[in-house]
Amino acid sequence: MNLRRQKLEAQIRRILSTALMRDVADPRISGLISITHVDLSPDMRQCRVSVSVLSQTPAATVMQGLNSACASLQRTLAKNLATRGVPALSFALDESLKKQSQILQIIQSVQGEPPVGQSPAVADKKDGAQNKNRSIAKPKARAAPRVAPVVKAKPVVSETSQIKELK
Repeated sequence: MNLRRQKLEAQIRRILSTALMRDVADPRISGLISITHVDLSPDMRQCRVSVSVLSQTPAATVMQGLNSACASLQRTLAKNLATRGVPALSFALDESLKKQSQILQIIQSVQGEPPVGQSPAVADKKDGAQNKNRSIAKPKARAAPRVAPVVKAKPVVSETSQIKELK
């Protein structure tokens, strides 16, 4: 991938994220919408934007709203990009963050740790009698760092200063 395309992808991502926060007034586009990846075709005519959605509304509804706002987002890109043509936008739902969260919860449940966002005290209350014998490990005391002994150096006396003292 060449450097120009990478810079253009980063600029498109920045412009679209600010436009989604400020300019789009579609009620279907609500909640936390983050642009996870921008993929620009080699001829720079097509742009696939991967979007992660964390919202109360279903992701399919948010995606419909994004696809309907595509024309206004392209106009915003045309105003802010210094290129001859503006790439045609297409939005795709990115489920990778959701999958990562599920995998992390599975790993923590196998290890016996509380899920992300929960303190050990809350997990203990939920588990009840199962965790009564569970003890919380105290952090180990750290040893003081080793410091090299300080050696006082004798002042350096030059021959000229010794000669002056003799006179």
